[in-house]
Amino acid sequence: MELKAVCSASGARGKSYGIRFGAAYCCSDYNQMLADPGVDAIFIVSRNQRHAAEALAALEAGKHVFVEKPMALTEEECRTLVRAVERTGRHLSVGFQPPLRAVLPGAEKAPGGAIVTGGCELPY
Repeated sequence: MELKAVCSASGARGKSYGIRFGAAYCCSDYNQMLADPGVDAIFIVSRNQRHAAEALAALEAGKHVFVEKPMALTEEECRTLVRAVERTGRHLSVGFQPPLRAVLPGAEKAPGGAIVTGGCELPY
C-alpha cells in the first residue's frame, strides 16, 4: 500500500503531513484527489459535519472509503451512504476509537499484521 495523496483545506498542513508520511503529492482541492485514477481509497478524517458529503463524493467517484466516526450526522445521510455503497459496489468502513487492535485481541491477522476479520462485544 502506498500513500498517494494528502488533501487538507490548509495547504501548509497538508504538505506537512504529506512529507511526513511520504505522499506522492499534496493538495487543497478534494476533487483533485477524487479525479486521480491512481487513488483507490479515501481516508476521511475531516470535521464531523463534512464526513457524509465527502464519503458520498468519494463513493460516487469510484473510490473505497474509510471514514472516521461518525459516518454522518443524520439517519438520512447514513441511508444515502448505504444506497451509494449498493449502487457503486465500493466499500465503506467506519473507524471507531479505541484502536481496533485493543478491542479485537482475537482478530485474525494477515501477513504484515493487517486485521482481516474480527468481532467484539462492547458493554454499551
